[in-house]
Amino acid sequence: SRLERLLIRAAPFAPGEPLILAEEQRHKLDALATWAGRAGARSGGVTLLLYGPYGSGRRTAARRICARLDAPLLVADIAAAARSPHGFELLVDLCYREATLCGAALLWSGCEQLIEAETQAHRWDYLVAAAEQHAGLTFLSSEIAWDPAGRFRSRPFARVPFPAPGYDLRREIWEHYLASDPAISPLRGDLSRLPP
Repeated sequence: SRLERLLIRAAPFAPGEPLILAEEQRHKLDALATWAGRAGARSGGVTLLLYGPYGSGRRTAARRICARLDAPLLVADIAAAARSPHGFELLVDLCYREATLCGAALLWSGCEQLIEAETQAHRWDYLVAAAEQHAGLTFLSSEIAWDPAGRFRSRPFARVPFPAPGYDLRREIWEHYLASDPAISPLRGDLSRLPP
């Protein structure tokens, strides 16, 4: 019950679900899933920092990686953990316990809130230390990059950038979502008039 508003199970990435990314980024993502599976089997745990602006596809990418590894994905909200009366450190431990019991990967969303705030440095250190010890796959999802200086010396770690989509890719995203929702598809209009 302590995790009720903090931890959710992400919808699995469906076989026919589109992954609207540049082709090069899609290939890199598939290679990353293969690497994470092998590295995790060797070392017991892998941490991936997915960073980029809001809407750049970080969570969808994590779902795709989990689908390729045949693992469910749990998503934990940093902001909810930080304001919970149960204590941040306890909730981090409970989230990792739940991920272990479910055989799931764990994605921490909103990590930029801890990275940027100097007053939250102890919480970020605790979360990173827990990720280093976890015998599974951890995603740290952030809008900003982070340098793991002095960390992850004995565990595989990778920083994965998610740049804002270019004009053509943004148009493809608009076309996909406008066509898939009958309530708003009449608003589609001429997407070629969208500003670059």
